[in-house]
Amino acid sequence: GEHYNGNNASFQKVTKIIAKTSQLLLKYPMRHKVNKKIFKKFDDTKKIIKIMSQKSKNWKKYFGKKNSNILKLYWPKILEIHNHLEKNKVKKKILAPIHTDMHPHNLLVNRNKDVLILDPDSIMVAPVGEALAYAGLKLCRQHIVKNKLQKSAEKIGNKYIDIINKYYSEGKKFSQDYYYLSLSYVLERLVNIFRLNIFKRNKKWNNFLLMQLKHIDEAEKIFKN
Repeated sequence: GEHYNGNNASFQKVTKIIAKTSQLLLKYPMRHKVNKKIFKKFDDTKKIIKIMSQKSKNWKKYFGKKNSNILKLYWPKILEIHNHLEKNKVKKKILAPIHTDMHPHNLLVNRNKDVLILDPDSIMVAPVGEALAYAGLKLCRQHIVKNKLQKSAEKIGNKYIDIINKYYSEGKKFSQDYYYLSLSYVLERLVNIFRLNIFKRNKKWNNFLLMQLKHIDEAEKIFKN
């Protein structure tokens, strides 16, 4: 097979398989592979966001001139997203066995019929909404770009949600929150980049900073109705 590339034939098929696989995983015992670290991530995120705000005048030193200028433009949105997520703690979310990293490179499609989900180590007890919303952001984005459907982004996002709700029994419980749920994972990845720079002077992931920031705009077009 080939990695999911977002073509018309595979979008609905892949989304259906994700939903049905997630439904099947509900039968997996909750006591196994509980991701305890995920309950601590918001406390850590709060700490990193605070340090980033304090060091805003030195961002150029960490991220370079271009990245720091772009980061300044997105910072109000990052703070708004963080504040919203902070008020809606991850502990309140629906927990179940779920694949937590269903991005296009972990999805193989064979002639638009057979779908294989890679990286079984990413299956764990975790917040279901965040996992499915982030997968939706990545899949819808790929589908929109591949087929030049930028003007139909909201329609594509709603289609993804409808398919998830049809084949996954827990889907409707969080279908109104896909915007912030998808950005929970985006924020986590941004915070990892911030952390590496601030504490380890590690700049190797700075090339991915712009992509993660653009996900904020993409999530707004796809899921913020």
